[in-house]
Amino acid sequence: ITFAQFATVIHYFPERTRKFWLLIPVVQYLTFCTILIVFASYEVAKIHIAAGLIPIMIWNTILYFTSDRSGGFVALGIFVAAITAFIHTFKITLGTWFNHNDISHVLLCIAIWFICKGVIRSSGKPVLAAKA
Repeated sequence: ITFAQFATVIHYFPERTRKFWLLIPVVQYLTFCTILIVFASYEVAKIHIAAGLIPIMIWNTILYFTSDRSGGFVALGIFVAAITAFIHTFKITLGTWFNHNDISHVLLCIAIWFICKGVIRSSGKPVLAAKA
């Protein structure tokens, strides 16, 4: 999550404000590591993932509707990944041989495919920060 935040900031934010924006993932990571050590719960990890990926999903959705169509794949991948938290939390299952963990991991594979497709499509384009 932290590396996804770093990549988003480095790829899209102008050089003059980049140092400020790079502090946010570091503070978030240290905060959630501390909370995870204290509570030792997967729920903390879910909150960290949501707090890190939802802003990236919103950013890529905005990019999709304004200038960068590849942002749609990244946003869709993050949305599919978010569905896995719902499935895991409510233990939605298709039976004893294909439970909520299996469904979540299949959806995560699909999410990663969408995200990779979006990143590959955007990697050959000039970054928005260069325009600023």
